This record gives sequence, structure tokens and C-alpha cells, in this order.
Amino acid sequence: MAQKTGQQESLFSGSKKHLKKIEVYEDWIRRPVGIPILMAEAQLAQKFSLSASTVRRYIQDINVNGYHPPVRPKQGRKVYAWDSEAIDFMKGFYIAAQREVGYCTMRNAYHKTVEAAALKGWKTGSEQSAYTHLRDIHSLLLTYASGGARALDNIFYIARDLSLLAPFQVVVGDQHIFDFWSWYNGKLIRAQCYLWLDMRTRLVYGIDFEPGSYNHRTVARALRMGITRFGKFNTTYNDNGTAEKSGKIDHLVNALQTYGMSFRDYAELYRTREGEYAVEDPSGNVIATVESAKEWRRQNRRMYAQVKNAKAKPIERFFRTLEVLLLDMCLPGYVRDITLPAAEDEEAARRLEYQKEKGFILQYEEFIEKVKEAIVCYENRDHAGLNHSPLEELRLAAELEGWEPNRIDENDIRHIFLEQEKRVVKGNRIRIADINYVGPSLTKEMLKENRNNLAGLSGMKVEVYFDPDDLEAGAWAMDPHSGQSIYLTPENRINPFNAGELSAEIAAKRRNIKAVTGTYRDTVAFAGTVLTAPTYKPLIESQAAAEKAIADKNAKSAAMTEDDFTAAVAVASRLVQEQGERARRQAVYTTPMKRY
Repeated sequence: MAQKTGQQESLFSGSKKHLKKIEVYEDWIRRPVGIPILMAEAQLAQKFSLSASTVRRYIQDINVNGYHPPVRPKQGRKVYAWDSEAIDFMKGFYIAAQREVGYCTMRNAYHKTVEAAALKGWKTGSEQSAYTHLRDIHSLLLTYASGGARALDNIFYIARDLSLLAPFQVVVGDQHIFDFWSWYNGKLIRAQCYLWLDMRTRLVYGIDFEPGSYNHRTVARALRMGITRFGKFNTTYNDNGTAEKSGKIDHLVNALQTYGMSFRDYAELYRTREGEYAVEDPSGNVIATVESAKEWRRQNRRMYAQVKNAKAKPIERFFRTLEVLLLDMCLPGYVRDITLPAAEDEEAARRLEYQKEKGFILQYEEFIEKVKEAIVCYENRDHAGLNHSPLEELRLAAELEGWEPNRIDENDIRHIFLEQEKRVVKGNRIRIADINYVGPSLTKEMLKENRNNLAGLSGMKVEVYFDPDDLEAGAWAMDPHSGQSIYLTPENRINPFNAGELSAEIAAKRRNIKAVTGTYRDTVAFAGTVLTAPTYKPLIESQAAAEKAIADKNAKSAAMTEDDFTAAVAVASRLVQEQGERARRQAVYTTPMKRY
């Protein structure tokens, strides 16, 4: 195989510009004999869309250097005026100032380099060329300069393959304030919600709404919806804000753990193998690591005050999608964007005022129904990360992986979500959420065994458990002595002019009182009379003598005369008769209503 000529090699190795030079030169040497040089240069300039001076320079370049392009040392982006020592000094100064001072502009780094170059005899270029060299510094060097070693920890983001999770193995919770105004009790408000999102299927596990700030009950109701709808989850992650850390939620957390469900801090999703917590910026880049979940929450809230990247917090992407769906429904009351230019902000304010005046703004309940419609739309349309809908992802998991919901009995769900508080017993009543609850009707067995006796705890502070969303279903009080639960029901408030209702309540009251008095008599019967006051001693002795005489009428005391014995029998008979009459004697009232 024949070797390539120098011209052919240059054709393969040169740039497009150098190839054009060769074409110009080849046409130049093939120009017609006798044509003037200036005319030939003009013809080539017209043919290749160049100036005559450029054609002349191309021809001279090939004549001097040959067909091979000249080799020049590369510095930055073809900036040739700088000495390598000057470039190294400028880059080093720029990075060191970022690290030690915390701030340095490119212009300052350039001027410092010019000063050093004047002393050391280095060549420097223009300020613009200095910017070209400084932009060539690797971003990780600048990251380290500004954030230190911690900024480099876990810098290479670990993408999580959520398809490896089982449905509802991990659900993430967060609050959201909607970008729409609605009416609530005559006031314009922005509705809020707390939502749990499944990381595998992207389905809404549970959601609950509030017209004001969310609280621990909002969190619990959303979780209850998910357990009722899809069954048990494995682990939840959330921000552990004020509501999530409230003492009111402790009973719920303990109950969840009893059923194999764990309640964890959202920060655990960002915990590294070294035990630290990676903090990301809104673009998803790790900029620092901290040693505690508390510090992670503080920095993370600061970073995501205006979240723009769903990679950092997966649930944020869902909230943005939900807002777009609500906008697609053409709902009125969209909140103004304060970052808009003045003209657009003025038009947005005018539009909102017009909607308020014309009655277009939705009521709170109407807006919530629209949100639910948007969620149904979201769950049935294709998801970009799944290539099909969230509901279809759940169906495929059931068919291909054998996933089945792990249901909990309805009574167990009710027990899990009971709320616990301390309340003082007053009489036979406990007041919970502006409702008076009463204990069960008493029986002799309850009093003798001292169980389920709420009235016996009057004045004491006891633990009560109740369902805040179903107060009419009753509540439970815990007896501090026995640890037994006492079932409570809302008190029955009657119409005082309804004879039937009044009679039923009077009868119930009598039964309670009779249970107490009857149990009292049964209890003290074995003790007899314990009164030993000197004033009554003769009476007690004569009564005992009379009872003994009646028991044996034929026996006569040798110490008593006939008259004494007759008198003793008469006194004893009167006492016995009085005791019987006292037991049967009742107060006289014209009607039961007068008595009570």
C-alpha cells in the first residue's frame, strides 16, 4: 500500500479551517498563466467568500509552514499570552481566597496576579482571558473551598431504584399549603393538607385537610385513611415538625410499632453510612453534612423554603403536579406570585379582586372536592417515572409480585387512633371536648368488687381515651387503682317538661342510689352496732336484755321483779317496732319532680 503524501496526511489531521487554507492554496498554484496576481487573489476571495487579504495570508501560511498545520502550545481556550506560572498563581489565589476569606471575585484574583507577575517577570494576558482560565477551575475544587471536607461527603448522589420497594413499604409524609384562596366562615383562607405518598406506586396513601394550620390530628387522620384504604405500611418518613413531634402523637406511634409499623424522621432518608446527614441544595447537590437529624431539619428547611427540584424531596414533585392539575381545572382564586413583574402582578391582583366581587371564589368544602377530583385524575393518568398510572403500578405489583394488602381489623384501627388526655372526674361525669360523659349504671357486684365505678373516682385526674372524629361513639377512662377501663357514654340531656324522659332518668338515679345503699347494708350487717357512746349505754343494755327475754319467755331473771320484767319487754318491743318503722319510713313529696 502506497504511503500517504504530506498533503494527504494534512487533509486527515487538519481542522476545517486548515483544509480551507489548502483548497485556497491548491487553486492558487493552478491559476492560469499570465493572470495578474491581484486579479487572481480577487477571484479566489470571491470563490471562497473571503477577503483578498485573507487569501494572501492563507497562501503565505502554506508557503512558510507547508501543508501540515503549525503546532502551538495550548493554554486555556487558545489564550496564548499567559505564562503557565501566572495561570497557576491566579487559580491558586482564587481558590485559597474562597477558602480562607470566604469571598473572592475573578477581577480581584486577576489584579493580584498582575501585581505578582510584575515582581516575578511573568507574562499575563487581558482581564477577559483571565476569566476564561478561572472558569476552567473544576467545580469540586470550588465546592471544597466553600464547604470544606463535609461538602465532599456523599457528593456523588446515590439514585434510589424505587421499583425495588414493595407497595407501601415506604410512605413519605409532608404538609402543603395550596396556592388557591377559598372562603371559610366568611374569611379568605388558603387550605392546607397533610399527605402520605407511597414511594413505590406514587399513590396517595392518605390525605387530610385543614382550613388553618395542620396539627397532630391532621397527621393522624391522613394515616388512618391510608391504613383503612390500603392496609398496613412498613415505614413512614416525615419532617418531624411541631405536629409530628407533639406528645399527642406518642400513643399513635407506640400503637403503630405494636402492629409492626415504624414512624421515622425524614432525615433518615439522607443518612450516610458514616452516620451523618447529607444536606442538598435546591438543585439536588450535596453541599454539606451534619451530625444530627435536628440540624438537618434546620438547614433543610432553610434550603427548601422555595423548593425547585423534586429530586431532593420526592413528595414535593407530587405537590407541584397537584397544583398544575388544579390550574388545568381552571379554578378561581389562584394566589398571586410576588416575583412577577409589576405589570403582571397588577393584572393578577385585578383578576383576583374581580373573582372575589363576582362570587367566583370557591367555598372551602367545594375546593376540597376539587382537590379530591385532581387526585383521582393523578392516580389514573400516566406517571413519567412509571410509564403508566400509579393504580396500574399497584395492579402489576399484585399480579406479578404477589403483593396483597395487609389489613387490620376495624376495631384495632379504632384503638390505634384513640387520643389520650388527662381529665378530672366530677361526680359521675368527665368532660371531653365540650361533652359530658357518664359512667355505667352501678350494680352491687360492681361496688363490692370496686370495678367500673367512675363516681368513686370523683375529684381524681384519670387518663381518658377517645376518638376525636367520633365523639358520640363513647370514650374510656382508666381506673388508676385497678388499671381497668371504664366505658363512658355521652350524657343524656332530657327535656325537663317531658314526663316520660324525666321518669326514666329518675328511675336510673334510684337504681344507682339503691345499689349503693343496698351494698352498704349488706357490708355493715356483719359488724353490728359499733356505737359505744356512754349516753346510749343503758339503752343498749336494756335492749339486749329485752331481746334475750323475748327469746326465752319462760325464763325469768331472779334479780328482776315481775313488774321490771314486764317493763323491759315493753321497751324492747317499742324499740323493735321503731326500727321497723324507720326502715319503712319515706319522705313525703307531692310529685317525683318536686323530690328531685
